[in-house]
Amino acid sequence: MVKEDMYYMSALVCFSGIIILFSVYAYQQENLLADKSRKIDTFLVIGIQNFVAAVLAGLVCKVFNLGSITQPTT
Repeated sequence: MVKEDMYYMSALVCFSGIIILFSVYAYQQENLLADKSRKIDTFLVIGIQNFVAAVLAGLVCKVFNLGSITQPTT
């Protein structure tokens, strides 16, 4: 695969992931926070969502071989 094609594929995967994950998170957050009978801390919900997003982003990088997540890029 040409390096330019890999760049566009990486950008497409990242963009799609951001749109899909944050749409799902927004839906979940609205459902959780709309019900006033539940006492849910907003920061806890957002923290869990961000943790899950980071784990999924790392998995996507590994599965699609988009580079190392621990080594600096050159």
